[in-house]
Amino acid sequence: MLRFFISLMIFSSASVFSKPMCDVNITRTHDVNRGFQVIEKKGGEVILENPPMRCAEVTITLSQKQKKVSSWLYDNFEAILVDGNRLQASQITFREEDIKSGYITFKPNQAKQAYVCFEESTSSISTVECLWD
Repeated sequence: MLRFFISLMIFSSASVFSKPMCDVNITRTHDVNRGFQVIEKKGGEVILENPPMRCAEVTITLSQKQKKVSSWLYDNFEAILVDGNRLQASQITFREEDIKSGYITFKPNQAKQAYVCFEESTSSISTVECLWD
């Protein structure tokens, strides 16, 4: 029995026991206007435009099969802006046909489309990274 287990461990792929590799490609970026703010200063009020919320249409590809609660996945994405700052995703939306009972299933090397938004920023998105467990 021990020999069988050792043989299985030797011949099993290392990817079975490792974290899935995640690849995110940006299809298009969007800036969502967040309105204005009024700042009171001596002599009157100043109206300033809020920085836009940064969003992106992306494709997500995993190296292994994974089934996840779709509404919880925003924690897994981070945008790197052109100025080098990083923003955590605040929301993510998948296509309706990809979600079954609140879950999304990623098959190995099959891309899923998503729309992901980050916080407000004056800088644009350079890349989006996946932080997968």
